[in-house]
Amino acid sequence: MINHSEQISNIAAALLKAQKAISHVLKSADNPYYKSRYADLTAVIDSVKEPLNDNGIAFLQAVDENGEGSTVIDTILLHESGQYLSTRTPVFCKKPDDPQAFGSGVTYSKRYALQAILGLPTEDDDAEKATARGDKNKPKKTETPKDEVNVTAIVEQAFFDYTTERSDMLPEGYEWDQEKFKAELRKIFTGLTATKKKKFVWTKESANELAKKIKPDTIVTEVI
Repeated sequence: MINHSEQISNIAAALLKAQKAISHVLKSADNPYYKSRYADLTAVIDSVKEPLNDNGIAFLQAVDENGEGSTVIDTILLHESGQYLSTRTPVFCKKPDDPQAFGSGVTYSKRYALQAILGLPTEDDDAEKATARGDKNKPKKTETPKDEVNVTAIVEQAFFDYTTERSDMLPEGYEWDQEKFKAELRKIFTGLTATKKKKFVWTKESANELAKKIKPDTIVTEVI
């Protein structure tokens, strides 16, 4: 519901001119859940503030409480004549006791309210940060397979074992390069036959066996 002053003729005329001057709002933020972009609060304000001000309209937004103790956002368009239009929008927050979640809810409600009172297109885009619906719509986190996690640890251990056993083979002025070691080990693994790859199981022993084929001088970097 929009509340307003007794007379709105001046603010109505000014708002019409302002809306004609408001260009499309730049979608400047990313929504990681839906892999899309949307106009965040800053982009909305940057788009509407100058056209409103040029036509004698200021906008105010404040955090308040309604009679039931719920947090709301009061959005007011105030014309230089003293006439005004105002709306009250609830703050959607899935964790009211969490300052970060509450802040996201306030930001979302401010943006939504400002776009709504000015007749700008609104998209339910970043609401996931403010409402519980986001937890349902957010794609489930894909866990890294345990064996994949273990491969990294195994390769790092293989690098340690390899370089420790060959410490006397490290040329003066050089250091062992773990990234080069990984690349060489990957190259050797890639060169295995399809049958051997299929049967291959990453263990400390199997990684060390592959590492035996690596030439020490291919995994060193000169110290600058």
